[in-house]
Amino acid sequence: MCSFKPAPVLIVLAASLLGAGDSASDSKPKPKPVRAALERRYAEMRDAYFARDSSVVLGSRLAGFFSITSSGDTLDSEAVRAYTRASFEQVQTTLALDWKLGVIDLRGDTAAVEVDQHWVRRQLKGGAARDVDTRAHQRETWIRKGDEWLLWRIDHVRPGVWRVDGKRIDPLRPYDAGAPEYRPR
Repeated sequence: MCSFKPAPVLIVLAASLLGAGDSASDSKPKPKPVRAALERRYAEMRDAYFARDSSVVLGSRLAGFFSITSSGDTLDSEAVRAYTRASFEQVQTTLALDWKLGVIDLRGDTAAVEVDQHWVRRQLKGGAARDVDTRAHQRETWIRKGDEWLLWRIDHVRPGVWRVDGKRIDPLRPYDAGAPEYRPR
């Protein structure tokens, strides 16, 4: 009686066809480690907001970073840096901050992340210290340089509910303390 015993050559061939030990695929970022690395970056930025240290947030950005606002305007690297520095100057205390990472579209050393952001803070707004609670959904694109991920682009920004001192406001209009509560149609 003859029983089939796979020859070692067949085992090696099957493993290579399935990608086992393929050095080219080993050099590509894998989804789970990329998610973990990005979650660490967001945790570092979160800690920086609580510590009021803009250098960590600014240091997470790639040279040439830019943002496309919800109205379609493009803010270049300097404009975004100025906006970030101003936010650190205006915010007295961060009370809560969270980035929930959704789908990550990984293409080589580029990771486009769907992000839900929620930030609650005490901020100077309209000439007074106010409680500000904002939410947004956006895509944030990161590029791997060596063994670190740097933020390159923010786009597809969709503001969520924004509240100042408990009153809902229109996130696309300048703040006006005397305006009636915003009620979207």
